Amino acid sequence: MSVRLGTGIDLFVHPGEYEFADENFCLRTTLGSCVAITFWHKERRLGGMCHFMLPERARLDGSDLNPRYAGDALELMVRAAKQRRTAPRIM
Repeated sequence: MSVRLGTGIDLFVHPGEYEFADENFCLRTTLGSCVAITFWHKERRLGGMCHFMLPERARLDGSDLNPRYAGDALELMVRAAKQRRTAPRIM
């Protein structure tokens, strides 16, 4: 769901979803028993959030990534960052 707030767009990340956006967006979520991870590139002003519900899963060959699972959600976030010519790294 997106809602216009002032000059930016507010994006709500529901369980099992992820978003990657620039500084014109504000990513929000509400947590219960789930986990959310955020990425932010302060120079490029790009970031993302994944909101996953479950730990790893056994992926069958050729199955799509599913952001409800931790490993899949992180892989989707890394791919979104790379599409924007940003290389995520662990610090």
